[in-house]
Amino acid sequence: MVANLSSHKKGWIKDGKSLATGRRRAQQYKDELLRLVDMDTKAFTGHVRIWLPKSTDERKSEPEQGHTGMPQDFAIEIPFKVMQASYGSMEII
Repeated sequence: MVANLSSHKKGWIKDGKSLATGRRRAQQYKDELLRLVDMDTKAFTGHVRIWLPKSTDERKSEPEQGHTGMPQDFAIEIPFKVMQASYGSMEII
């Protein structure tokens, strides 16, 4: 965000190409992290839902992997991917 606000100001940076590359990479990390947060929410919801009591007919007919259709190991895999993307973004930050 700061790069986007400052990049147009005269004399702010001599190498505008580096700034543009950094902005692009930062945006890619942001997009990836937002996607992963959504996936993590679905995985967590599906994982928790497995442990809820099956009190309704609808719940009784759901598969054991939860209502999202995601395998249970997503509850571990997705946070790990968030950690990797976060670590990768530190170079730009």
